[in-house]
Amino acid sequence: MEEATTSGALFRTYNGQLVSTSSVTDEYKTLAKQNNLTYYGGHSLRHTYITNCCNAGIPAQVLVRWVGHTDIGFMIKTYYDLIAEQENMEKYRIEEYIDKCYQATKTTI
Repeated sequence: MEEATTSGALFRTYNGQLVSTSSVTDEYKTLAKQNNLTYYGGHSLRHTYITNCCNAGIPAQVLVRWVGHTDIGFMIKTYYDLIAEQENMEKYRIEEYIDKCYQATKTTI
């Protein structure tokens, strides 16, 4: 294993060494098989991470740096469906808020 030289490494051993990509892949395949799940490849972990960050409201400007993209446009295009879904959820939230305000004014008048 290679010595850890960056503080941002995601996978490390208990003594700080970088974990090889093949070790992560092998473990992922094993866990998928043990749990009767389909193995979609290591890149699916990255996609899941980015998806979860988007759903958690991490700004694209921050996420783009975290995952090493050089262009925010790529992030927007790739995850546009998530952003559109989030936009729809936000529209629903504002509609709920307006309805609550309207209901509150009806009861106080």
